[in-house]
Amino acid sequence: IFYFPHPTDRYFSNGLEIDYSSPLFENVFVNRILIGASDHGYRSGLQFTQNLYTPDDLRSDSVVIGDRPYASYSLVEMYKIYNSPSRHFRITSSIGIGVIGEWSGGGAMQNTVHSLTRNSDFVPGWKNQIANDILFTYRVQVEKGLINSSAFQFNLTSDAMIGSLHNYAGL
Repeated sequence: IFYFPHPTDRYFSNGLEIDYSSPLFENVFVNRILIGASDHGYRSGLQFTQNLYTPDDLRSDSVVIGDRPYASYSLVEMYKIYNSPSRHFRITSSIGIGVIGEWSGGGAMQNTVHSLTRNSDFVPGWKNQIANDILFTYRVQVEKGLINSSAFQFNLTSDAMIGSLHNYAGL
């Protein structure tokens, strides 16, 4: 538990994202099923995400009723981004697979960071985290620039995801 001067690890404790974009991904089969133009003007990549969530009471080694459970997930996503600056338009799509629970390594990550830093304690409650499961995701985001000037920009964004991690749609 970090003290600055009060404990600060709670609810969303940590997020890690590693992103690698390369022309090597353009000919990968998964890239062919992602939404977006297949001609020039797009890039493809791979992204790794790990997010950790903890309850308010990090000192308890038992389940805290009425509080957020310990949970973490790790996800690997293949993405495609088509960008058309002249049309002020971008479409991003991704497909991912991952794990939730102990397999994702969230408890190990948090306690390793805590062991390497001053003023932080071991977090014992990770033994009560959400059960292991496999995750699948598919996401599409469309962005359109409506007003574009040197002093001001106004964009409309639509975003949707389906899968076992999140299901949502928004504008």
